[in-house]
Amino acid sequence: WSLDGRRLVFTAQFGASNHLLVYDLQTGQVARLKIGAGIHHTPRWTPDGQAIDLVFESPQTPPNAWRMHLDGRASPLFPTGSPDLVLEQLVTPQEITYPGLDGRQVPALLYQPRQLKKSKPAVIYLHGGPNWLAQIEWMPFIQHLLSRGSIPDTPPRCTNHRDSAHQPIA
Repeated sequence: WSLDGRRLVFTAQFGASNHLLVYDLQTGQVARLKIGAGIHHTPRWTPDGQAIDLVFESPQTPPNAWRMHLDGRASPLFPTGSPDLVLEQLVTPQEITYPGLDGRQVPALLYQPRQLKKSKPAVIYLHGGPNWLAQIEWMPFIQHLLSRGSIPDTPPRCTNHRDSAHQPIA
């Protein structure tokens, strides 16, 4: 809740990313804000109610504190990265689906190396569970595999016998 009690900020899932939503209780309008394709964590109103402080991460952005203004401008609150880390070389996954055993489409994230080498193996990274899903987030191990030419394929929801988040079983 904003300090004046007029607005509520929360996150909502859109595919493998999430966005900030600001609900104005007086007008009933909802504004969608995002820094980029990635995950927005723990939004909190600034004391003046003009911006939202949060944690943001993406495949090219390690988790960091950010300030999101209501007009859509955003900036990190602290320096990020390492001089050895070339963020432009990091890969953003593509959201895909594939048919499950029951015929329903199963969502997945496909990471492809920038320089695809046909002789390199694919890596299947299954994760999830009854209440968790893979998202477009900071995953250094996946990026390391990509830098070596491997192809990780990450289902965003567990595709095992537990039927994670009511998704079809792979």
